[in-house]
Amino acid sequence: MLFVLLTAASIVLGTFVVRDAMNKPPVELPVAAAPEAPPPADGAVVPVPPGSVDVNETFYVGRSATVVKVELKAQAVVPKIVNARGVAPANEGGCTVTAIAPKGIVKINSPITVTCMEPIR
Repeated sequence: MLFVLLTAASIVLGTFVVRDAMNKPPVELPVAAAPEAPPPADGAVVPVPPGSVDVNETFYVGRSATVVKVELKAQAVVPKIVNARGVAPANEGGCTVTAIAPKGIVKINSPITVTCMEPIR
């Protein structure tokens, strides 16, 4: 008998809860804004003029000089790989890029010096 009374009470209570919920306006949930890309360090957005490319040194530092050479050629610039002494490394593939000059916006077919560090023997 107790089971029947508890079941009936639950049904009645559930009916009131559902009816009350149906009479309330829907709750507006906040919509998260899409994350924005961080602005450039100086805050200015510089468009790349026609006939030029943007050589971003941070994309290349720490990578193999051979891979960087291929990627720079694909951007239509002329990379020259040198070690810290300013001469061609014995093994470009084992040479890790440490700097690129010039960097930033350069004209197509411009020479780009890629400085790399050879492994210690």
